[in-house]
Amino acid sequence: MNAGAPASRADDRLPAAVAIVIAFATLVAALAGFLLADASNQASDHRQQAEQLSLQALSSSESAQQNAQVNVETFERYQEQRTESGNALLASLYASADPTRQTQLQLEAQRWDAIAASTLKLTDIDPNGAFGPDKDPTFPQRYFANATQDSLRLNALADAADEEASYIDQRSAAYTAILAMLAVSLYLFGLTLAVSGRGLRLGFLGVGLVLLGVGSLWLAQGILAPAYATNDEAATAYAQARVTSLTAFDSGGYQAAEALYDKAIQLRPTFARAYAERADVIFEGASPQRSGFASLAPPDALQRARADLESARALGLSNATTLGELGFYSFAQGIQSGSTDLLDQSISYTQQAISQDPGEPVYRYNLGVALTALGRIDDARGAYNDAVGRTLYTDDALTQLRQDPGTEEAVLAGALTDLETVRKYRTDLDEQIQDLKAFIVGRVAAESRNAPPQSPAVFSNLQLDVFPAELQWQANIASYDPTRDVISAQWYHQDPQGLGWAVIPEVSTPDAPTLGTDGRYFRLAAYLGAIAPAQCLPSGQYKVEIYVNGRLAAQGSAGTNFTDYQAFLARDLTSAFCVPPDWVRRSDGMPGLMDGFQSSDKQYGAYLARYGVPGSISALPDAAAQVEDVTLKAFADWFPATPSYDAADGTTSDYFEGLSGTAWRWYDYGTGYVRVGAGLTSDGAVAVGMVYGPYDWFNTDDPFRILNSMIHVE
Repeated sequence: MNAGAPASRADDRLPAAVAIVIAFATLVAALAGFLLADASNQASDHRQQAEQLSLQALSSSESAQQNAQVNVETFERYQEQRTESGNALLASLYASADPTRQTQLQLEAQRWDAIAASTLKLTDIDPNGAFGPDKDPTFPQRYFANATQDSLRLNALADAADEEASYIDQRSAAYTAILAMLAVSLYLFGLTLAVSGRGLRLGFLGVGLVLLGVGSLWLAQGILAPAYATNDEAATAYAQARVTSLTAFDSGGYQAAEALYDKAIQLRPTFARAYAERADVIFEGASPQRSGFASLAPPDALQRARADLESARALGLSNATTLGELGFYSFAQGIQSGSTDLLDQSISYTQQAISQDPGEPVYRYNLGVALTALGRIDDARGAYNDAVGRTLYTDDALTQLRQDPGTEEAVLAGALTDLETVRKYRTDLDEQIQDLKAFIVGRVAAESRNAPPQSPAVFSNLQLDVFPAELQWQANIASYDPTRDVISAQWYHQDPQGLGWAVIPEVSTPDAPTLGTDGRYFRLAAYLGAIAPAQCLPSGQYKVEIYVNGRLAAQGSAGTNFTDYQAFLARDLTSAFCVPPDWVRRSDGMPGLMDGFQSSDKQYGAYLARYGVPGSISALPDAAAQVEDVTLKAFADWFPATPSYDAADGTTSDYFEGLSGTAWRWYDYGTGYVRVGAGLTSDGAVAVGMVYGPYDWFNTDDPFRILNSMIHVE
């Protein structure tokens, strides 16, 4: 028998089997090539779609903003016409001695009312609607933000199309790799037929079969994988969330935005931008701060916000904003928990943000505070030095001054708040932290690259006054020279949750104090008119640090003994004030003329009025007093009974809203008083403020707090 015959027959069958395998591999390669070409075309189509959607979003945004601007201007014209009606009505009261003239003025008021009604029909803003000034504390911000909703939806769809193109690119890369594997397997199959050694042939064949199997399975997995689905509903939810977050001003608004972001992410789990923006609303909604850069938040909110940013980064969103916020949240969580690992992460993320956006001072302040928390004071001082330069200058060469004290103070306030947070948890660094604070305050307040000159000014008898709408410090200052010395009073509020002290930037902008008649200097800073939306100062603890040319010259603290008030900003009356939170606004107010609040039983109230009086009347020495008297007569039914002037107390000319030609009067309506103040505005109008209530009420501080909260706004 021939022992080699079976092996020879097996070798004879091998070429046929290899030929079949080669044919199969060729078919698989052809399929992979087809899928690769198709994926490339799809990716190109989606990128074109994304570009078209972006252009549509831009066009939609511009068109919507222009249309919204027209509607807002029309609504403002309606308000002006209502004001003209009120002024004509007021003028008719002065013309009581001339019945003909009085009738003409009353008819003029009616004509303005008719014109105003016609104008209102030309705008889609309802005075009592969700976008009107009565319901929107940030008017017209909510209306403008809502106008961008469709463009935001289109941008979200464009983002999804870009993401889908990237997803298809990944599949294209896989198909390319599969083709490479199949090409190698075909080459090995060819070698199987070319070589003569049995072991060598089987080796080439085995490796080729493995590559063919892996490539085929990989290809099948790609074919069977679910296609990327763009969810239009997710884009709509995102747009709604973005609009809500843009107009949020309290925890309720931020929570509503978070719920909408939740929906968008649930519908599109790979939506990186939604994760990043949800992190913002989580942090902002949990922070007790309502002005400046938010720095304080409880640990659970920090953890959730940081997790969202990590998700956004993992999904490819690694821009300066994401990295910068990750750096800050890591610092805040690290200082609260005492984790040096988180503080090291904070430094790493922040340095990456700086490398992407070297002109942003906030990142450099964040780097400085993270280094401070680790006790690296010299490195921190270097970071703060760079941060101050970027605060004061707008160019890389540090030659063009920003000259924007409001923005500079907002950034400085955030930096000081963060250093206060470190001081809370690192009491061993108290002295170094105070030195760093003095270093940055002195240079930013003086708007100078160099340290300001030393000042011998000495403060004594510091007194702090906390009003619902304003903060004030008073003190004796020896050796003070306003031409040399820059005084920066940094006001802090203690968060009721105990998270830490936060600087209030709106009342901390450097400004020269005023020398009072008693020989003491004072600085009264209005909060109510400086913050948007309008707010009154919350109850709690306050403190101030007063720096003179960067040296801490005085500090003090004070508490409040009043409950939180609600703010009312009447731009049409150029006034604002604070009232108890349970008072309700009158439904019969007259835009541009008279408005206000009263208690539910109507026994207490506070009103504002404004009159564009004729020149002959405004020129009178007692114009404010005359307008007060006419107001109380014309609106007598707004009080529990008809008020009458209390001549025994006379008329005084004390301070009122910082206006000129002021007049204060008492009126008596039988069961209570009306206290009225008025003054002339810079444009010749008379602004009036009044508070009424029972006799005993005026023995308390409440009515005078309301009166003292009345401020003039432009």
